[in-house]
Amino acid sequence: MKLKPIHGRDVTWRKYPSGEVLVLKRDQGLKYKIAKKLLGDDVEPYRKYVLDEVGSLVWELCDGENTISDILRKISRKLDIEESKIEQYLLTYLRKLERKGLIEVK
Repeated sequence: MKLKPIHGRDVTWRKYPSGEVLVLKRDQGLKYKIAKKLLGDDVEPYRKYVLDEVGSLVWELCDGENTISDILRKISRKLDIEESKIEQYLLTYLRKLERKGLIEVK
């Protein structure tokens, strides 16, 4: 819980006025190479992820300064939900972001 998540190296993002966050991850993997060969220049070299309101809150807190405990506490306060009720959801969500290469946990 003392680890500090930070956005991945090949990731760019922007926040919409709605509060949602769009995350773009550079993708040069095998699927991209095959699609590029078949479809040509119309294939974008990015994977796109649109995060909902809560996911966007978590994303913005993954700044390399906040620990996982800090993020849990801040989300808990913002949503007015006990930390113990959302801890497992947060950890699972962070693992998913990490597996996709969107964040690194240091």
